[in-house]
Amino acid sequence: MKLSRAIDVYLTLSGGAAETVRARRYNLARLAAFLGDIKVAQITPERLESFQAFERARVSQNTWATRARQIHALFKWLVRENYILRDPSRSLDARRIPSARPRILTAPEERRLLAAASHRTRLRLLLALDAGLRRGEVIRLRVRDISLSHQGGLIKVDAFRAPRARRIPMTGRLLAETLLLKPHDIGFREAPLFHFGGDDLSILSSGDFMGDLCRRAGVRCRFHDLRHTFAARLAAVEPNSRVIRALLGGRLRAKTERGRVSLAMMRDAIRRLEAARRSGALARSKLSIPTTK
Repeated sequence: MKLSRAIDVYLTLSGGAAETVRARRYNLARLAAFLGDIKVAQITPERLESFQAFERARVSQNTWATRARQIHALFKWLVRENYILRDPSRSLDARRIPSARPRILTAPEERRLLAAASHRTRLRLLLALDAGLRRGEVIRLRVRDISLSHQGGLIKVDAFRAPRARRIPMTGRLLAETLLLKPHDIGFREAPLFHFGGDDLSILSSGDFMGDLCRRAGVRCRFHDLRHTFAARLAAVEPNSRVIRALLGGRLRAKTERGRVSLAMMRDAIRRLEAARRSGALARSKLSIPTTK
């Protein structure tokens, strides 16, 4: 059996959510592109170690660990189904490095990051900084999810890692950046708002753009730190934990927190957040990241 055929059969039989299957296909296709469409019986540990060296020179250890685990799973399936006798992927290093501690960006760091970004990249950053979107939520945004008809604009975020879909009012600068999108940039209502390397679900490309941007701006942070920054600033101006969790897409932790959070309450919290940022009050206050589940 050829490698490309093995990947197709494996992904078809293993099942999973569409996004999960697409991410696995992307990672395994990189292996097929490196080795060529050879027979699976011809794949040796040495060839896989060459691929490992090639990839580790280009991506982080944790990104490689994800790919290595998916390669392990593929070859274990091939052994189990008697397509090959031995697993050549045993020597691959699938260890993960513990994630860095979350951090909150300072106002100067934020300014440098936004100044170094192009318009479309700046829009991605503001979706995390001013709306608290996760990286996967930014990637999955469709044109139809951006509504400019409501007062100040709204973003509809589908349930991804959150328990339910949510609507988030836009800040003034996020709305202004969204209005800069040209008609040919937007396209059809069902089209992805952003494309990464031709594939709107290429999470790797999203990470790559952040690394390059941080090096140009002289800022050390991850994309998820922008969401932490939003959460910390929001907690500094909004005393109601229900509103904070509704905007962040977190689960309510106790029955005492349950209750309807209106769009007006969320809009008021975003308005106070923007006013505090403009006045410099957030830069002078001690910020901490609120706990969400």
